[in-house]
Amino acid sequence: MKLTANLNTDRFRNGDLIPEAKTNQEWINANKNKKPAWCYHDNDPTNGKKYGKLYNWYAVNDPRGLAPKGYHIPTFEEMEDFRDKFSDGLLGGCRYYHGRYEDVGYYGQWWSSTEADSYDAGYFCLYYSSRDLDLMYDNKRSEEHTSELQSHLNLVCRLLLEK
Repeated sequence: MKLTANLNTDRFRNGDLIPEAKTNQEWINANKNKKPAWCYHDNDPTNGKKYGKLYNWYAVNDPRGLAPKGYHIPTFEEMEDFRDKFSDGLLGGCRYYHGRYEDVGYYGQWWSSTEADSYDAGYFCLYYSSRDLDLMYDNKRSEEHTSELQSHLNLVCRLLLEK
């Protein structure tokens, strides 16, 4: 299998449009209502050309399929095979529940299709200082938390070309 560049689509596999969340309130509402959404980092389309789009979990896990035909969002197990080959990942950061953007240039974070349970989903994190790929879990649900550390992430996606 081959790992692709960061995903930069605004449509599901079936052609349905994925809504763009252009404001913090639109982002919060999409997550609160458990609706798929995407955005550019800092709402700047030039970031999309370099890093791809950020997607919430509801876009990643939507039954209409985020990945185009012939591709899929990788699982933790599949990413193990790419752990040593992932140092070329662009460090596109993330967006938190409240709409705050962080970590461009410092962390690259990508969704996996692996769910730990009804609360957490897996993602991959690449740090600028070590360039080691870590496999982690974080909150995928839409609840607002008092601690920013508990707020769920909204991340970039990479795809695997199917055999």
